Amino acid sequence: KEHEDIVFVMAGDGIFRQDLQDQAEAKGLTNVRFVPTQPPKEYVELLRASDVCLVPLSKDLKTPVVPGKLQSIMAAGRPAICWADPASDARRLIADANCGSFFPAGRHDHIAQAILELYRANGMAAEKGRNGRDYAEAHFGREGSTRIYDELIALGGGD
Repeated sequence: KEHEDIVFVMAGDGIFRQDLQDQAEAKGLTNVRFVPTQPPKEYVELLRASDVCLVPLSKDLKTPVVPGKLQSIMAAGRPAICWADPASDARRLIADANCGSFFPAGRHDHIAQAILELYRANGMAAEKGRNGRDYAEAHFGREGSTRIYDELIALGGGD
């Protein structure tokens, strides 16, 4: 609330949207905006227009996959702040790529701290975003994916 130049744009029509809108209104937050789910092209533009992107995942989500949202954020060259189950693959990916911050789900106090750190540290957000972009290009693109599959096949190929 004290940093009105930090604007939060919440995109999507998920089950928590109305509750979040009600909370923002009740607290008098004028720097929180809500937009509907965006078509793919506009979603990419929204990511690119952001200084940092949030990846909120339920602590109950235990699937061993990396959220597509995180991959999109990395490909857009933006730093990610993620909260999820500590055993999630998102935690490992963020650490390996050095592209943002990870916190156990439910630790909302850490999220504000991470946002302010990126806000105050000159160049840190851009660096983390570049790290994510570089990692995405190396691992999520066609060449990176083909190389990884080739390595996996070689490991299981026997003779």
